[in-house]
Amino acid sequence: MNTNFAYDKADILQVVEYHLIYPEEKVYPTICSLLENIPREKIVRFSQLLVNLYSNASIEDMQNFFSPENGFLKDDFNKRFKNARKEGIEYIFTTAQTPLELLRYAFSTPYQSGNLDSSSFEENLLKVILLINERLHVHGDIQKDSNKKIEACKLVLANSFSQSGFNSNNYNQTFRFAFTKSVDFFEYVSKNNYFKPIYNRFITKIGISNYRQYIKTIIGVFAVMKLNAEHTLKEIGVELWMGDFPFIEDRIQDDLISKNVLDFLSMDIDDVVPLQKNEDYVHFRNKPLIKNKDGTYAVYNLIFLFERLFNSLYFDFQHIAIKELHLPKFGIEYKERFFEETLLHSYISRINHNNRYLAINGVEAKNIKENGAPDYFLKNRENNSIILFEHKDIRIKGSVKQSRNVNIIIDEYKNKILSVVENHGEKLKHPTPIGIGQLINLIEKIRNNDFVWDSNANYVDIIYPVLVLTDINIIPDGLPYLMNQWFYENLKAKGIDVQNIKPLIVIEVSTLLLYSDEFRENSLEYYMEKYYKMIRDAENNGSNNLFLSLANMCVSFSEYMLNAYPKDFTDLHEEFKDLVFNQE
Repeated sequence: MNTNFAYDKADILQVVEYHLIYPEEKVYPTICSLLENIPREKIVRFSQLLVNLYSNASIEDMQNFFSPENGFLKDDFNKRFKNARKEGIEYIFTTAQTPLELLRYAFSTPYQSGNLDSSSFEENLLKVILLINERLHVHGDIQKDSNKKIEACKLVLANSFSQSGFNSNNYNQTFRFAFTKSVDFFEYVSKNNYFKPIYNRFITKIGISNYRQYIKTIIGVFAVMKLNAEHTLKEIGVELWMGDFPFIEDRIQDDLISKNVLDFLSMDIDDVVPLQKNEDYVHFRNKPLIKNKDGTYAVYNLIFLFERLFNSLYFDFQHIAIKELHLPKFGIEYKERFFEETLLHSYISRINHNNRYLAINGVEAKNIKENGAPDYFLKNRENNSIILFEHKDIRIKGSVKQSRNVNIIIDEYKNKILSVVENHGEKLKHPTPIGIGQLINLIEKIRNNDFVWDSNANYVDIIYPVLVLTDINIIPDGLPYLMNQWFYENLKAKGIDVQNIKPLIVIEVSTLLLYSDEFRENSLEYYMEKYYKMIRDAENNGSNNLFLSLANMCVSFSEYMLNAYPKDFTDLHEEFKDLVFNQE
């Protein structure tokens, strides 16, 4: 891998949509009408087939979609596609989101028993996929911009945003991020005075004695799936990662899998979930397993299962705290006490283990002056370069994701990480700086010699601004480049000299942990400068490939590190595994 760039290849793909295959149809059938006569079990099985065999499948791969006895449908599809395709464009049949949308519609549609033969069954599913593809790739108009790089990044954002979090080809990477945060979270809440009653209610509701059974079960499900996949691969030559897995009784005895946890994470196969109650797959994220009538459990999305290790716990604990125990200030306790004052502080302390930096954490900063204090402040003892950290734990509304409108998406992010101009649908008279806006205020104080947290910080110091976010899926490609533009625009609007102010770094919090050895050995600034160089080279089309340059221009610092510096995290994870498996 060339460490100058995050990506070494980029492809532009066109998803096959309904109008391409059936251009003569003026009135489209509804997805629900096509699904209502298909048994739910068959749809679930088919969605798993899409995940395993047809995600990003070429048209050539599609030839195996049709059963041997359905030659007429196959020939008709191929003829229609041949007439519609354009030279020079690479087409794919589905994306990672297509099977999720199929299930979202299927679970919103009660089954109506009918006489649907196998030919009609395949035709209906083919049309459903094409209709879903058409809906998934409709975006609001992207306004022209005098800066063509900005316009291009908006296009990247529009295409990556709705797919962010689903199209992960590296499940191990996703698992690592979720697993380490999960262990840190449970270790904290099981001992903290505020959270302990919430934690106790959580494990009581599930029917387990401690959090380790919860984490072990999710890891155990993954292990069983992987084992089944290996057997399947040997038997039939196809690796089916997302299949049903049996609940094996002896796994209770070795304490790997808890049936109570499986049931807690499962929805019944006959459940009906209205579409509006499953925006952004909120129901699927909460219930990432499907319980079949025969007692087996189907895994239909590994990312959602891994999210159940950490991200989704926020909503479980929030509900218990507010609705059941009536505890106040849950948001402050979670975001400030746990995430900023515990997790972020712990991860940055690992980086500074060799005392390279003068460090002031958020608690210490607030003790000096609470109003406007940084979440963390580092100053390199060798050259006085300053690293300012602001952390934000944000969530993007499902309606914004479903809109697929880049202007709505950008407005939502600006309101969450730049300046709060709207709260619960109401415009504020006095917008409040947040995230990037807070970093700008801190920089202004340094430039005005008014930085009370370090009286020696001065006008000429090099400043690295860092925005830390909780979830890497909150940082879709295209957004980091746009955020940096907002950063510099607002600096200049306030009359702040941008000399010696480095571009904005957007990082997911776990990157600080997973690369702590590298950051400790070579410094954070070393890798930040590598990242800046990649952006400059990409902007200058250093790869001689316009699309590849655009892809590299648009990535976050976290995505750059994961791709440019892939590594084995075995040693680090032993520390976390010991807490889960060796503490009983």
